[in-house]
Amino acid sequence: MRHFRELKGATPKGLTDSIEKMVEKRGNRLTDSQKVELDTYAKRLFELQVKKRKLMERAIRGEDVEAELKEVNK
Repeated sequence: MRHFRELKGATPKGLTDSIEKMVEKRGNRLTDSQKVELDTYAKRLFELQVKKRKLMERAIRGEDVEAELKEVNK
């Protein structure tokens, strides 16, 4: 649970650095293409988190955003 709390307040760069450190701690290395892919996924994750938070705020105000929330949660 602690890790999830830390990730929630992290940045895409912080997330990718943490994952790279975990990989290296196990004696492996990411290739350049894997690093690019990881960076892409991390940025997309954070974009979706922001979008979800904004949709939740709209839902709290009474707007019907159920379909959009389902799409973001995919």
